[in-house]
Amino acid sequence: MKFMHAFTRIARLSLRNLIRQKRRSILLGVAIAFGMMVLTLAHSFSHGLSETVFNRVMRFLTGHIEVIAVEHGRKAPIIRDKERILAAARTLPHYKYAHESIIIYTRLIGNARADTSVIIGVEGNAERIDEAKSMNFHTVAGDLADFTNGRIAYPILLYEDKAKALNVRVGDTVKIRFQNIDGIEQSAAFTVAAFIRAVGSYQSMASLALLSDLKELMGYAPHESATIQLILSDPKKAEGDARLLRNALLPAIARIDGALSHTNVPLLGVATNHASVSNMGALFSVDSSLLTNTGLMFIPRQFAAGIAHRSRVFYTYRHAYLPISVTNDYTAYIVDAPLPFVFLNENDLYRTYCRSIPARGGHAADVPPSITENCVREWMLLPGTRDDRALKKKWRAASKSKFTGTILDVRTMYEHDIGKYYADLERALYAITWIGVIVLFFIILVGVVNTLRMSIRERTREIGTMRALGMQSVDVRNLFIYEVLFLAFFASVAGALFALLVMPLIQLISFETESAAGIILVNKHISFVPVFFGGGGMLAMGVIGAAALLIFARIRSKRMAAVMLIVCIALGFIVSAVAGSISTNGMLLLLIAVVTAYFPADKAASMSATKALSHYE
Repeated sequence: MKFMHAFTRIARLSLRNLIRQKRRSILLGVAIAFGMMVLTLAHSFSHGLSETVFNRVMRFLTGHIEVIAVEHGRKAPIIRDKERILAAARTLPHYKYAHESIIIYTRLIGNARADTSVIIGVEGNAERIDEAKSMNFHTVAGDLADFTNGRIAYPILLYEDKAKALNVRVGDTVKIRFQNIDGIEQSAAFTVAAFIRAVGSYQSMASLALLSDLKELMGYAPHESATIQLILSDPKKAEGDARLLRNALLPAIARIDGALSHTNVPLLGVATNHASVSNMGALFSVDSSLLTNTGLMFIPRQFAAGIAHRSRVFYTYRHAYLPISVTNDYTAYIVDAPLPFVFLNENDLYRTYCRSIPARGGHAADVPPSITENCVREWMLLPGTRDDRALKKKWRAASKSKFTGTILDVRTMYEHDIGKYYADLERALYAITWIGVIVLFFIILVGVVNTLRMSIRERTREIGTMRALGMQSVDVRNLFIYEVLFLAFFASVAGALFALLVMPLIQLISFETESAAGIILVNKHISFVPVFFGGGGMLAMGVIGAAALLIFARIRSKRMAAVMLIVCIALGFIVSAVAGSISTNGMLLLLIAVVTAYFPADKAASMSATKALSHYE
């Protein structure tokens, strides 16, 4: 109660002094308010840029993380074991949902007109359609329900600019020609279900079709996909989650559990590199060149009962997803090796393993360590890269390798040129913002110090009178600190409110551009996303502020206090940069103002009543 009474008394005096010194208070307050306004606008624009690019553009084009697989001899990507990828993805800490992605690059043929287009597959469930609609387009003609209700065969959504270019109306037919996953030329006819209007310029080249229709036309089975895109709750955690996903997808030894002439025996593949064929040739006591021959199955003698050397044998196993058995024939080559497996060379194993995923039976751990390094893996997992240039370089190297299995890659949105460009733009914007914050810091520093110095000089006799009437030195110091605190608080609130008023005015401006800058616009307008509370940022700033108050109260050495308060301000900068919210920015300005005011205020409080009363100007 005593503390509250003292606080109320000092606060009342501080507010009275602010009102009494209107001109000086207004000038310093305007400077702080302007800084807070610029800081709020910059951070809101930066958050808007992130929201537009990473939660709209990249989410629409590539997802936050994309898993892609390419088989030897195929141009089209294909993931055979979709459920394996999705199961690993669901373990990620920031996983929100995943969806398949199929894209066809083609030429649309309308009514006597044609235009190039990218047809993107969209899942037909209501949740995904509503989400896509809210983030990426608005219906301008036709009924969106016709896209998913099954009344139209092969429905397609066209952006209105594309519809004009093709000279088509709702209900008209557009035709396409494309290559399926086997490289065979195909044609198809789609019916226009609705016209939509793009939210951003990045969508103007695209058309939307049902994912199930594109899978059927391209030749993908239900358990297969072209690529899998992962959407995260926090897009900025994409690189960390991608590393975790790569670890979860490290390939085990490729193993098929099946039967050879009604005898259950696992099948492994021998890598065709020089070291592996030499090692396994020595183990089998055969010429190592035989291990590179196509069609030979190497059968240990214990499994060769009733099988003649160089005879035709059949190996059968169950498919992982289809209710079928897969049977292949090979030429038996009987070897003297005490191993519980039969073997094919790398090329033969991948030919069946990749196209017809085997049901999981045994485990790679059953394979003896002596032959582990000589056996082929489920796939080749490419290393992670940080940008588009490194991505292209690793794929060039992979394409030149002699590997004949599946090449699997886990990439983030930052590895695409668009994502990398706008991530760099966001970082540059943050850097410019914090250069402005540092400039603002010095403005506040100089403004507060000069204002207090002049105020203390003018009010020296007043200080002496207060000390003579019994006011303690700590109360005199707090009087000046509270003046700066209240001024900074009201100015920060005013600056933030003014920024919130300016944002919708800026958003009234329409930008007509076909350049790359148009990708950051939403409906041709700049997007601002103000963040009012920065989660743990406010708590961290509160702890830093409490630490500063403790330093004020307990540390008597001015040099030590100065060092510790500078550390508090540095920590405040870091927290505000990470949180990037209006509240943490405001608390940072309050911290800077109060710390800056501490030393002039402490100097004023150290005056004796006699010396202050004898002061004369």
